Amino acid sequence: MILMSTPSPLQQLEREYQKLKKFNILFFCLALLALIFSFIKPMLAMVTLVVSFVLKLLPGRKLRKTYENHMIHFRALNRLQQCVDNVQHSKEPSLSEQEIRAVRLLPCNASAGSVLCCESGTGHYHGKTVSLGDVTLTHTFTENNKKRHNFLVGCWIQVELHADTGLDCRFIGKNMLPWQSLKEMLWVETDLKLCGIPLVLNSSWSILCPENNSAMPGDAFLKQLEKLHKKTDGQIAVCVCKNHLHVFLKGEILGKNINANIPPAVQLQNTVILENLPDALALCDFLTGVQG
Repeated sequence: MILMSTPSPLQQLEREYQKLKKFNILFFCLALLALIFSFIKPMLAMVTLVVSFVLKLLPGRKLRKTYENHMIHFRALNRLQQCVDNVQHSKEPSLSEQEIRAVRLLPCNASAGSVLCCESGTGHYHGKTVSLGDVTLTHTFTENNKKRHNFLVGCWIQVELHADTGLDCRFIGKNMLPWQSLKEMLWVETDLKLCGIPLVLNSSWSILCPENNSAMPGDAFLKQLEKLHKKTDGQIAVCVCKNHLHVFLKGEILGKNINANIPPAVQLQNTVILENLPDALALCDFLTGVQG
């Protein structure tokens, strides 16, 4: 009796890639044949060209889309498993528009569609539940008597802490958004005020707290935050609110597009997604005492 071994996810991706590659070669050969026929039998050339494009648009497109989805899924799982336990990945969001808005970390329009969530991952980090996903926020503001539109695209990370920290503070990096956009957010969120910057942090941060609660995390947390600020070139926003930590990494995408012309193994080796996820998750260690 011969036992058939189940191919690994990477082997399955390699098979899909080779199948797609062969199909592309077939399409190229048909297009080349149509070119040759154009000098001999124009009508046959037209038929060959139509057949090649029908194949490209129907089965070809399906093959490509299936491979791309499987590759994005495998790459996301591979990256998340390096950082968290009990990993799951889905095309559907694990965070809702209402949850994002309730944090009041970054400005966005009140209209529907101004907060878009997609592509999610879930798991556990040191026993704490982690939910993350790709988020796009749209904000319209006025600058120099002209309407401006700011789009923030990145990965939103939410960690459920083991206990209430008693904190309600927001840290916005220097290159996260235009100052006028933040200013107009403060006109709407009237109970949030700009707070003084702790000596541990550089002076380019914008820190928001409610008037009745300006407490800050300890220096260990702030030092880790400053480390992230340097690594992301200030394209980071963080909120510590009660028993939740929220981190937004601008420009870092879980469901980042792939290049279907590059072999899976090469793509995994050369493309790093969510580069700053480990350091972002480490922030909660300094809130709950795991590392100090």
